Amino acid sequence: MQTSELIDALSGLLKGTNGLLRNLKAIQRLDKDREANLPSLRRTLSRLDPSSLHPHLSSNLIEDIKHWKTEYEEGLLRESEREFARLGITIEAELHKNGLRSSQKGSGIAVGVFLLKWDKSRRVVQIFYGPEEEELAKCPLSARQVVATLMEQRRSLGSTLPPEEFLSRLKQAYLRVNRESPAQPVPLTEILPEISLLCQKNQFRRNPVRENYVSYSRAHFSYDLYRCRGEGVQMGLRLRTATFARTSSRAGFLWVPSADSTDGGDRYSDLTFGRT
Repeated sequence: MQTSELIDALSGLLKGTNGLLRNLKAIQRLDKDREANLPSLRRTLSRLDPSSLHPHLSSNLIEDIKHWKTEYEEGLLRESEREFARLGITIEAELHKNGLRSSQKGSGIAVGVFLLKWDKSRRVVQIFYGPEEEELAKCPLSARQVVATLMEQRRSLGSTLPPEEFLSRLKQAYLRVNRESPAQPVPLTEILPEISLLCQKNQFRRNPVRENYVSYSRAHFSYDLYRCRGEGVQMGLRLRTATFARTSSRAGFLWVPSADSTDGGDRYSDLTFGRT
């Protein structure tokens, strides 16, 4: 072997093992507080690729590293499961402290028409309206922040209009979309842009700029339809259940609850105002 070849071989060995040793030392340091450092541990572990070290290390040592990595990944997974289990308990306690009733629903927590679910890969709590119908917010893994965000979503859900006033404006929106064929069904998603404008506050009417516009989403519309449904029936409001074909796209339907719960409810495609 020439001198240059020997230098290249030793340089490759040092290069291959230095990265491995650096990552292992980082893992050892982070593991002193595993719960707090789970994201960093996962990132560091993902950079550790024993197969890329060959031929710098013996095959036996490479197999030992692979085995260690597999076991360590399984340990992180178990710790993550424990972390989210603790988070669920803490969130339920925070909900109870704020007077909110909750129940387990699959892998999440149901609170009225809302559903809390964990996105473990992104390490956030998602807040949904309905059974994962509309995602409203994402929160870090903090029970206090999750519950505070949920309470704000509850306060702002739907319009503040009394049922009779909302239904009057809803009928205006329906007639705007359906000028040529009165009493015919109109897709709910075509009415949504109209009712969102008609539900704006006086500030927007006086000066229709972005700063005065109040968001009115699918979830707002759905909740208003739910809370005003009884009075709406008396005014001739009818909702048509969506066919399977219409539910293939969000543009074809809107989920509306039947109670203050994520259970039940239905997906509707069209709205009509007939004679009472």
